[in-house]
Amino acid sequence: MPEVRFLPDEMTVETRPGETLLDAARRLGIPLVSACGGDAACSTCRVMVVEGAERMAAPPPDEAVLLAPLGPDGGIRLGCRAIPEGPVTVRQLVIDKDDIALTEKRKMTQAKMRREKQAGINITDQKTIKN
Repeated sequence: MPEVRFLPDEMTVETRPGETLLDAARRLGIPLVSACGGDAACSTCRVMVVEGAERMAAPPPDEAVLLAPLGPDGGIRLGCRAIPEGPVTVRQLVIDKDDIALTEKRKMTQAKMRREKQAGINITDQKTIKN
């Protein structure tokens, strides 16, 4: 069974086959934040793989979509989707309520930037308009 070391808690757990980092953390009592409950919808459970990124299962499509803006380096994973296949060390990136507030603020800002607005355009032929 793969062994996972969680930082900054300095706690280690042996994961069960197919067990996600979030589930392993919960079983060990590590308070890995998960605002959406583990549905890959919020990214608050994200971790940085400090050691052993090559020993992580490939990200499933829902995780890959959520992490795409962060780049393809594979160092950041969602705890609710990441499954270790060998020994790894991960660092929590969202640790307390202040971190959660910053994450939510960033999400709200991005949502506002993606909002669609209708616009009208009036095109006139200036040659046909008489004073």
